Amino acid sequence: MTERKTSDLVFVRDLLDCIFNLKVDEQDTEKMYRLGRWSNDKICPLLISFKNMDMKEDIVTNLRNLKHTIDKFKDIGIISGPAPKGETRDKRNDRGRKERA
Repeated sequence: MTERKTSDLVFVRDLLDCIFNLKVDEQDTEKMYRLGRWSNDKICPLLISFKNMDMKEDIVTNLRNLKHTIDKFKDIGIISGPAPKGETRDKRNDRGRKERA
């Protein structure tokens, strides 16, 4: 494992433990990589995909904890990605939108 990937994993573990009280191992993540080209003068976003959807839901439902955190995590932003393949959208909302249009 490269030094950068190791430091990213340690940072993510610290973030999830400190903010969301979640213990994460390397086996809990499906994939984790930086988006964009590497450069010394800019920060690339980190994409993380969890094997367990409950972990993602715990993070998303407790995002308010990110507002009141230590300085190390002050500039962190978390965005929930799209639903996994095979998961259907709520069709009632789709019908309601079509009726209103």
